Amino acid sequence: SLDLRVFHCRFPFGDDQILFSNPNRRSSRYSSSDRFGPLPPPAMALLDLVRLRWIASSTGIEKIILKNGNLIANFVTDHESDFYKSRLFVSVMNFVNRKLNTMNVKQNNNKLSLTVKGTSSVNAVISLFNDIQAFHHTGNEKTEAR
Repeated sequence: SLDLRVFHCRFPFGDDQILFSNPNRRSSRYSSSDRFGPLPPPAMALLDLVRLRWIASSTGIEKIILKNGNLIANFVTDHESDFYKSRLFVSVMNFVNRKLNTMNVKQNNNKLSLTVKGTSSVNAVISLFNDIQAFHHTGNEKTEAR
């Protein structure tokens, strides 16, 4: 289970800022660039990883491997988890079925994983999970399940 938190900054002059209020929106993560300058690239990359962990865990993913332009995302390992009985899981499977040319789901050693070809950056993976979440929230899984 991931410990996901909203980071809160308290500045010396009392104007509190939200550093990372929404993991899906890059613009909301740092609102004080005029006072301290832009975040350095390593800090930006770290926040992107936090965004990735947040969106992936909310999609039922426990582990992510990004290697040689391919994504391997392992789903929740507890097969009794409510995730596997949820509408979200049905949505993920329906999303994958629509994209069979680039992604597939397989089970190996009792681990269910999603493999996506041609995914080379953290931001591309975040975008993919955002697309899956949007697919789920628009109700497209209802028409697919019939």
